[in-house]
Amino acid sequence: MDVFTSITLNYLPKARILAQTLKQFHPDWTFHLLICERSDVLTREADPIIIEKDLFDRVVWLNEMDIPDLSTWVFKHSVVELCTAVKGYYLHSLAQQGVEKILYIDPDIAVFNSLDQLDTLLADNGILLIPHLVDYTDDPHSIENNEIAGTLRHGVFNFGFLGVNAKRKDGACFVEWWWKRLYDYCYADYDRGLFTDQKWGDLIPSFFADYFIIRDPGYDVASWNLDCRQISFNSAGQMLINGQHPLRFYHFTGYDSGAGMGMIDYLTTGGNNAVVRELWDWYNYKLNANGHAELVRHPCSYDYFENGKKILKEMRLLYRNRLDLQQRFTDPFTTSAGDSYYNWYIENVSRK
Repeated sequence: MDVFTSITLNYLPKARILAQTLKQFHPDWTFHLLICERSDVLTREADPIIIEKDLFDRVVWLNEMDIPDLSTWVFKHSVVELCTAVKGYYLHSLAQQGVEKILYIDPDIAVFNSLDQLDTLLADNGILLIPHLVDYTDDPHSIENNEIAGTLRHGVFNFGFLGVNAKRKDGACFVEWWWKRLYDYCYADYDRGLFTDQKWGDLIPSFFADYFIIRDPGYDVASWNLDCRQISFNSAGQMLINGQHPLRFYHFTGYDSGAGMGMIDYLTTGGNNAVVRELWDWYNYKLNANGHAELVRHPCSYDYFENGKKILKEMRLLYRNRLDLQQRFTDPFTTSAGDSYYNWYIENVSRK
């Protein structure tokens, strides 16, 4: 099995935890770390950042990938959009190399039990999907936040996880379709019905027949489904979901923004689902042990022009929507040339 995740360097501590917990159960699986950054960034660091070879079997930097029109393509995306858009291309790259079974797992996930079942499922299915929700309540807060603002807005399936057998017909067809969609349309553009890579997943049941929806509540436990998933310990100290399903992996979404902990505060009010707080305390400890405090604010070079000026959202949007600008400024990051996108923007947009 090949597993990959996609990060910028401020998410390296999270990726370390994912790799550590995954390898605890699957030391023979190959773990790929895809870094959405320029490979020379480490040579410019005052304090070297260590990319551990015992955790990451393969490290791939974005600028080393053979993505068509790389500078133009990268500039069109915010950093969050970029980290999701590149997933499709890397999945396609692995499939082209002949890799059969592939998992994508978000970096802010930790594994707590064997995932052997996924290996078995991928032997018989081209695509593995996990819904945000596999159950519901009639609580108004749950309806508003988890069904309407959550799933209906962001997609039925959580693409913090994806499994593909690239040698099955539909698996291969999905890979070909998905990377093309993400190359051109992986944006957080709610007005157009887009939420990066995730909303595209809603079309999978229509376009492909060879898929499997994982309904086991032990997978992808997160704040958006905790109202239907109670976490407890059995007599052997194993964490269970709803008293019977082993916790496979937990998704610590919204850690840095505080939104995740805010939802946990609400869900655990009055002592409900108390183990969740222990779980978040454990994750906080693991993050600190893996350098979170030092790296959490590490900037991504793709957020800045060559001259160090911050790239504004409006600059990206204008460039994304103007083919003439893309053709004229094939490397929009550069500012050393007189005829640069930065200089053009300052002269023709900022001064108006």
